[in-house]
Amino acid sequence: MSAGLDLAVPLRNAILGLPTVTDLLGTYVNEPSVQTRRPAPGEATFPMILISPDVFVADQDALSTFRPVVGRDIGVYGRTVQEGEFGHQDDYRAIEEIGYALREAFHRQREILYVEDYNVIDIVAAGPYPAPTGDDRLIGRVVSLRIRLQRRLNS
Repeated sequence: MSAGLDLAVPLRNAILGLPTVTDLLGTYVNEPSVQTRRPAPGEATFPMILISPDVFVADQDALSTFRPVVGRDIGVYGRTVQEGEFGHQDDYRAIEEIGYALREAFHRQREILYVEDYNVIDIVAAGPYPAPTGDDRLIGRVVSLRIRLQRRLNS
């Protein structure tokens, strides 16, 4: 795969264009909390989205075409209130809603994503399914994306 092909920024830009998602997110530097690296900044508030690095990279190249297939996970995380805990917002319903909105926005919706020098052939989304967390106070859901691309001929 080309070293110049990084889907983090195009995915972040696509998510930032979804008010049904961004309206439910916390903030980081006065913007919706959509992070492209881990760990998330300490100042970022919940709920937040964490875009993974490439989960897998494959190809469907032909003799004269370059067609990478890239897997990325979009994790949605929030806080959950424990029994007897007061003064915190429980993000459970928002996390569920964001997860399903992300799946709907990306699944078979190739026009949502702009990748410089590439055409998006298709996007297949799976999930949302439970995301691993290392803290009982966190809840997470993951939407997995399989993105097929083709390098433009003039690139």
